[in-house]
Amino acid sequence: MNSLLKEDIRHPTSTKLPRRFSGTLYRRLRAAILILLDMGLLAASVAIAHAVRSTLLVAWFGPPSLDLAQRLRLFPIFWVIQALLFSQVGLYGAGDRRRNLRAILKGVSLAALTLYVGSRIYPPHAHPSFLVLLWAFSFVLVALGRIGIDHLLNALRMGGFALSHSLVIGKDAQAVTLFQRLKRPSYHLLGQIYPGHLPAPMHNGYMGGLNHLEALLERHHVHEVLLVEDIPIKEREAVLETCMKFGVPMRVALSGFTTTANPIALQTHNGHGVLEVVQPRLRISQFALKRFFDVTATTLGLILLSPFLLLVALAIKLDSPGPILFKQQRVTVKGRTFWMYKFRSMRVNAEAELEKIIHLNERKDTLMFKLDRDPRVTRLGRLLRRTSLDELPQLINVLRGEMSLVGPRPPLPREVEQYSPHHRQRLEVLPGLTGMWQVSGRSDITDFEEVVRLDLSYIREWSLWLDFKILFKTIPAVLQSKGAR
Repeated sequence: MNSLLKEDIRHPTSTKLPRRFSGTLYRRLRAAILILLDMGLLAASVAIAHAVRSTLLVAWFGPPSLDLAQRLRLFPIFWVIQALLFSQVGLYGAGDRRRNLRAILKGVSLAALTLYVGSRIYPPHAHPSFLVLLWAFSFVLVALGRIGIDHLLNALRMGGFALSHSLVIGKDAQAVTLFQRLKRPSYHLLGQIYPGHLPAPMHNGYMGGLNHLEALLERHHVHEVLLVEDIPIKEREAVLETCMKFGVPMRVALSGFTTTANPIALQTHNGHGVLEVVQPRLRISQFALKRFFDVTATTLGLILLSPFLLLVALAIKLDSPGPILFKQQRVTVKGRTFWMYKFRSMRVNAEAELEKIIHLNERKDTLMFKLDRDPRVTRLGRLLRRTSLDELPQLINVLRGEMSLVGPRPPLPREVEQYSPHHRQRLEVLPGLTGMWQVSGRSDITDFEEVVRLDLSYIREWSLWLDFKILFKTIPAVLQSKGAR
């Protein structure tokens, strides 16, 4: 028999393992790990919030009413409240990352509100400034914790632990190829079903036909059915009913329609599915959520980094004559211009000298200028650039609403003048301190079209979870000076 699969990966009939055991084991393990992880992260949030409240905010709000030992004695109450609320909003069940991030924000906010009301009724009273800090640090740490745990568990599943199994409905080897393109992390191809009726199972390499689907779902540990072949609507509805009967999700591939330039939205009109190709931009609700996170995180960042920023400013003043900050006109949303701030890393009047060295540009096109051994850079400036510390004053631009923590890098006006129409789609969101380009190699990427592709991919796929991932990846990229010049 000439099988379409490289190896026989069918599971034998088993009476020892309950159906869908692998998925159940994975969900239970994930929930247990998350509960324990949340306990540790919430305790860390209490400690960090107390440290900030009792040091940096004393001048504004006076000394805290509780010391750290007293707060930690009250921690079990806080953790129980938080765990119950997290469970209520679905954080210990299945769900995609965007939904989980919204649930984290909702759960942390409800817990902070509950603690505030409780502290007004029962002593000891918690100062609102501490609760705001606790809310912010809890949200950030819990979200980052879930990123780490999901990466760890996905690595385990890719290694064969608690794999989920898929059945593909489609003809020939093209169906298997399409599955490989569409498959989710840790999903394993169990077998292939012919999109029609077959006289017997395992006929010409197929596990069976549509007439064998119910028996296959009953016998094997199937977690997903992927339909990659156009079949008559009655048969498609029969497949859906069979999947619903066994609680198995079904996905349908859209044959003959592919796009990489723009996102697509699926709408329903009078029972018919309609695909709409949309411009890559953020909705108002997404922009508001992104802006809220930017302001909160930037405010905390400036408070925590203020002593270090003063040291950098002093070092610049001692290293070379000139101002501490350098400002340059850049372009933001809809082509508006603004003054972007950086720690000065070049000698005074470096902009005026650009015309003299622009012919030395090491980039393929004039839309990007980069010179590894730029003679205008000062001694300290090389260190600031290599570690990206020169970018920190842009936190001021973030607070002013001219930039975001994550987004495309802000272009120069002369660069925008040379843009093609599709390049201007980069200007649909606020520019950022870091972004897809930076964590993908920073200066190692020399093709501007590749930069545009990464930026448009970011806009299409935006979620607050994606911003967290990029910020999380920026730290090792900066520490390793990856692609920096």
